[in-house]
Formats: sequence, structure tokens, C-alpha cells
Amino acid sequence: MFQEEYRRKRTTADEEAARVKSGDTLYLAGGPLLATDFAAALHRRAAELRQVRLLHYLPLEPVALLTDPACRESFHVQSLFYSKPQQLSDALGICSFVPNHLRNASRDWAHAVPEYDCMVLTVSPMDKHGWFSLAGCACLEQELIPRTKRLVLEVASHAPRVFG
Repeated sequence: MFQEEYRRKRTTADEEAARVKSGDTLYLAGGPLLATDFAAALHRRAAELRQVRLLHYLPLEPVALLTDPACRESFHVQSLFYSKPQQLSDALGICSFVPNHLRNASRDWAHAVPEYDCMVLTVSPMDKHGWFSLAGCACLEQELIPRTKRLVLEVASHAPRVFG
């Protein structure tokens, strides 16, 4: 039952990145659960896009859309927590730091951006009951999901199933 609906809704990272428009506001989960395929697909579209606001934090490795100087006009990344790749991005003028306290981060981002055009999360594979797990992306995401027009899930076999 759930498998059929899942098959119907499946798309590719390129198809989902193609739906992003200039001026959109996106949330891209960070840390080890970065949706890498989507981030790469979005980077491939950089020349077509202008002023896409991207809320993202703590990439663990360089991400092309954050480190490519050609992305300066395409994306502006706002981040709650900086990692080394985002420090490089800041030096290029692509990323800026948002001062915060983690306990207030979801509230602050929910108030700063009343509605997201797209939210991209990495999740664990669907279980037998049709559920995906946010796989550790439950710090800000649970409060922001209801404020999102379009939710994109990048299913990763390595993503842990988190209960609770």
C-alpha cells in the first residue's frame, strides 16, 4: 500500500532542483544529513538562479553551491552554526551568520521566515508502516515543516532511524 504511493511520488534531485525559482526561500538540512544529491543539482542550476535564500548549517565537507565564487549572485546562505566550509563561503560573500541560541533556533527561523518555498531533508528509508525517520534532523525541522509549501525528502540508506 505505502510502497505504491512512494513509487508514485519518487522524483530525482534534478527534477526537484528544477522547481526552484529565483527569489525562493529554501531550507536545506545540514550536518551529516545534508541532501547531497539535491545540493549538487541546485549548484548545477546556479547560472539560472538569482537571490535564492538558503537556510543551511554545518556542512561537514565543502559543498559546491557554498564554495563556488560563481554562486555569489545565485544563493545567499544564512547559517546558525558555521563549519569550515561555511567560513570559506562567508569569505566569498555567499553565507552569513545568524546569531542564536540553539534552544531558540527553530522559533527564530520560524519567525524570520513565515513560509518556506521548499524544505529538503535527508531521511531514513521508509519502514513497513510507511514512515520515514527524520534521522537526527529534528532540532529545527519539526517546527518548520508545517511552514513549508513543498517538502522534498532525500532517502538515504545510511541515515539512522531515530525513534521518538
